[in-house]
Amino acid sequence: MLTAKCIGCGCTDDHACVENGQPCRWLRVNRVEGIGVCSSCPEALDQFASTSQEQTTGQCDYRSSPEWKDFASRIGNALCGAGAKHS
Repeated sequence: MLTAKCIGCGCTDDHACVENGQPCRWLRVNRVEGIGVCSSCPEALDQFASTSQEQTTGQCDYRSSPEWKDFASRIGNALCGAGAKHS
């Protein structure tokens, strides 16, 4: 999954913008495409809806998705070594 970037102001998961002394939050986010709309940019929601297929699955649904299975497989290979020979 990609770090998401707001299409309105450019803030990210790691660098939130601050509004009224509070960090923003995602109003809509697509982790597959790495884009979203933060709470400081509600005017960008229409643009987001027209340019992105929003990811609306919950955590449990996502874990059965092809993206999760691919991610889990790559992590397993990295940790255990793909094709490693065990004695």
